[in-house]
Amino acid sequence: MKTSNLFNLYSNFISLNSIRQHNRITNTYTRILDLFLSTDHFNVVCQQSQFPLVPEDPHHPALNSSVSLSLQENISVKQKSEVIKFNFYKANLQDLYAAVSSVQWSFIESIEDVDVACDYLYKIIFDLFDQHVPKCSVNTKRAKYPAWFTKSIIDKINEKKKHWNLYRKNKELYHINKVKNLRRAICSESRNEYLRFVNNSENSIKYDPKKFWSFVKTKTKSHVILNEMTYGDDVVTSPQEIVNAFAYNFSTVFCDNNVPGCDNNSDMNTNICDICGDNNCVSISLQKVCNITSVLHLFSINDDDIL
Repeated sequence: MKTSNLFNLYSNFISLNSIRQHNRITNTYTRILDLFLSTDHFNVVCQQSQFPLVPEDPHHPALNSSVSLSLQENISVKQKSEVIKFNFYKANLQDLYAAVSSVQWSFIESIEDVDVACDYLYKIIFDLFDQHVPKCSVNTKRAKYPAWFTKSIIDKINEKKKHWNLYRKNKELYHINKVKNLRRAICSESRNEYLRFVNNSENSIKYDPKKFWSFVKTKTKSHVILNEMTYGDDVVTSPQEIVNAFAYNFSTVFCDNNVPGCDNNSDMNTNICDICGDNNCVSISLQKVCNITSVLHLFSINDDDIL
């Protein structure tokens, strides 16, 4: 077969899909027009038939073929990308607490086998969850990617991985060029989507302070309070200490004019008071916020250790 655009398309198709052509029987004109394609999982043998059922066409000789499936390699079975989980955010907690408190747990004492007792315990608990906690489907395929990754980015990542594996297998320049182009597109799109995600998060925090912790969870890939945080020179580890550190940090910066005995001894309050021209308790207004932010350097850490 001579080199042509058609041949190049055929070769790329064979490489991209990791398949082989098994027919080597030529026709009367020493050409092959009948292709027998399969993946590596199949063992295919093609032979010319000695007893054709109909008169042979000179372009298409009669063929016999046998196919067997090779089980030497483990064929991965595609698993469901969605799992069902309990959504405790929407649980009826009052009824759940009442149901748990009404269970007679004394029967566990009569069970000598610890494993059996645990099985009974979990059965009762999950039965109560089924009654009072709704369920939701979670896409595990998306869970391993950052929240700002769109379907387009994820599809490009999967395609890049596919071409990279094919390049490692056959070393064709077509695949490595696809990998480079996809990597460039992924970096550009992920950068833009991240900036859009941060901008949307900042805007949502203005109207709903709870979104702050949602943003922290997304950045840390955690759904609980962090195990460890640094406040000044101290390292706080317990959840209560972390919450108190946040409360103390913000209380030294802002205070309510209606609360008597407002603490103005912190360095941050002194700096703000100097800028605002107010020696008493800090009074927050839009103009004062604008005055303060006008002297701050972007992307620099200030007195309150907040970027």
